[in-house]
Amino acid sequence: MSLLKENPNHYKQFPKQEIDALRETSQQFYETLDAHFRQLSTVKTVTEGIVKAVADEVAKKKGPPNTYNASAALQSTQQTRSTRVHNGSISFNEVV
Repeated sequence: MSLLKENPNHYKQFPKQEIDALRETSQQFYETLDAHFRQLSTVKTVTEGIVKAVADEVAKKKGPPNTYNASAALQSTQQTRSTRVHNGSISFNEVV
């Protein structure tokens, strides 16, 4: 359709009915394409949410164990994680 808009005189040799049919078919194609794009975007968003929920649950289960502090009380996971960060190194398995 962009070629038709750029050079309309070139396409005047074709019957008007065929040009109209091409326009209608193109319009239907773009409407279908838009509907599929919206559906794929929705599926992508849902999938990302599921993957994040699973990753969060795995991280929670594989998190650092509860430890005791100096007063023999259980430390929270955040305190344990902070202690590990300050007292040692952290490595990430990540490809850049």
